Amino acid sequence: MSNAPIPNLSIYSTKRLYVEAADAAYIATNKPLLMLRAVELLTPAVTSELPPYFQNVTDLGKAEQWLTQVSQGSRLFVVTKMSDQQMIGFMFVYPDDQSRAHLGYLLGENYWRQGFALELLEGFITWAEQEREFTTVIAGVSQDNTPSQKLLNKLGFSTQGGADNTAQFYHYHLRNSENRE
Repeated sequence: MSNAPIPNLSIYSTKRLYVEAADAAYIATNKPLLMLRAVELLTPAVTSELPPYFQNVTDLGKAEQWLTQVSQGSRLFVVTKMSDQQMIGFMFVYPDDQSRAHLGYLLGENYWRQGFALELLEGFITWAEQEREFTTVIAGVSQDNTPSQKLLNKLGFSTQGGADNTAQFYHYHLRNSENRE
């Protein structure tokens, strides 16, 4: 299997990353690699603040269950580092009925504090503004995840109620939306 990007599935690229839509055909073709990288990337430090189905993905069987659940419940995207063709994370987009998209992402521990998350989300915002599929992006962040909170603030997300004891919700109103507040 080639590690080269599949051009028709790449939704956007940045200086160091490309992001591919992992639709059913992509998953069928790349399932062994996706499951292996899920086991490698979904470490306890990465998943500590994520929903239960992200926890304890420690073998290929659990990775297959995880992959099925995330691909059925959201649009799954694969994040790959261009320089070495290494899959370094995943992004999840959950569109709702009100022109909003709930966004989640994760990067493996080895890729933290290198600017990849900023690059990934800047690229996503640019792509979403061009696509005009939704007007608002919502990201939930654990109250304890200060780096992600700072990142979302830096990108122009704003907090909008919805905070509970464990999470704070950030909203970003896309520039090309007709419903910009």
